[in-house]
Amino acid sequence: MAASRYKRRHSEIRHVFSRFLYTRGIRKAGLLTVNQRLFEKIRETADLPSLPAAAMRVMDLTSKEDVTPQEVAEAVSMDPALVAKILRTVNSPLYGCSHAISSVHSAIVMLGMDTVKTLVLSFSICSKLAREKTKAFDHLTYWRRSLYAATAARVLGAKVWVTEKEACFLSALLMDVGMLVMDRVLGEAYGACVTRARNHAELSRMEDKAFELNHQQVAAVLAERWELPELLALPMAHHHEPEKVEDEHVRQYAQIVSVAARCADIFVDKQPMWSIADVRRICVEKFRINEIDCDAMLVEIGMRTKELAPLFEIKVDSEATYDKILARANEQLLNVTKVAQHAKEEASDRRRAPRIRRDKDVVILPCTDGKITGSIVVKLQDVSARGVGFIHTAAMPVGAQFIFRVPRTDTVPITLMYTIARCRDLGDGRYVIGGQLECVVREDGVAQPITEAPDIKAA
Repeated sequence: MAASRYKRRHSEIRHVFSRFLYTRGIRKAGLLTVNQRLFEKIRETADLPSLPAAAMRVMDLTSKEDVTPQEVAEAVSMDPALVAKILRTVNSPLYGCSHAISSVHSAIVMLGMDTVKTLVLSFSICSKLAREKTKAFDHLTYWRRSLYAATAARVLGAKVWVTEKEACFLSALLMDVGMLVMDRVLGEAYGACVTRARNHAELSRMEDKAFELNHQQVAAVLAERWELPELLALPMAHHHEPEKVEDEHVRQYAQIVSVAARCADIFVDKQPMWSIADVRRICVEKFRINEIDCDAMLVEIGMRTKELAPLFEIKVDSEATYDKILARANEQLLNVTKVAQHAKEEASDRRRAPRIRRDKDVVILPCTDGKITGSIVVKLQDVSARGVGFIHTAAMPVGAQFIFRVPRTDTVPITLMYTIARCRDLGDGRYVIGGQLECVVREDGVAQPITEAPDIKAA
């Protein structure tokens, strides 16, 4: 029975990866869209990371329905260093045991099979990969971001009541492992690509452009080699595009991992304001988590990551609390509003632009004195190159400002800053509000004067 499960799982992962070979609108009968030569080189690389023996044995055992804690404990005991890490973890403040745990068997009984399996795989894989220093990008930042993402996935998974919180943690921890392989195979060429990317959200698209292959696809290769279940493999393979996961149950996990990646950006990016705005927006849209609860969640992610970091031997900045990051982001936004005002004074072309009708719910981010003060769902009515109209259930003062992030499938979202120019009471508890475009804000926080109409078709 276990053999048939492995066979089915192996087939599923192969099917996932085969779909990567036909993207960008080219029909299956056409040419391969990945760099076939590079793809084969990566798949055939003899020293691709492999699962350590103890991890493989634990994976095999936990796939059986009748496995006992003692059997798993014996498998873990094959690796004394792994035993030490698990015992150190279970006795840490993270799990709050009332008494000291001195054996792996007791740890399994206390934490449960799934948690111990996650710890075994996490420690085994990370320990193996961390020994191989990257050639062309910042090794420390990579591991910091991976750990923040893993913690965020577990915390968010608990908030939305998924049944496999540990699967969220592990798939988020490993989602960017393809970067390590591409770095090994491509060296300086890959480092140049990572350097050019303004943020991690843009990296996958730049990899596609430069190499016709991205780190999500390489992660799928490793998931296949490690024979990971689809609950881990698919979020790893689709963390930049969770909507492409067909299975609705697994898609929820992929969405959690995708949001967790943006949460991690908040703690490692130099310009965190757009990551904060994105996380708040997505939490409202996808998970109905309001701004206050979202910020509380981010505080918890920062605290729990600092507790986990020593266990994974990863150094994180003890001063990088979410409160301080938020203050820095608000300061950056205040600078943007000042530049936006200057851009407005310099902009001369204010001709009336044609309006495009829209009827959909969107999230806007009001800001006052340079601070984002909330996340509001409104009913979009129309957009143009110079303005936007929407309906809201509360009046908004003329002169107030808000940010609107327009998603795009081919590149990073457009960040637009508007000033409210009119607010009309419909008399039924609704208000028609019109916003005038002030500037387009780059990902680095620089406001650009409006020299041409922004691409708003996706709004």
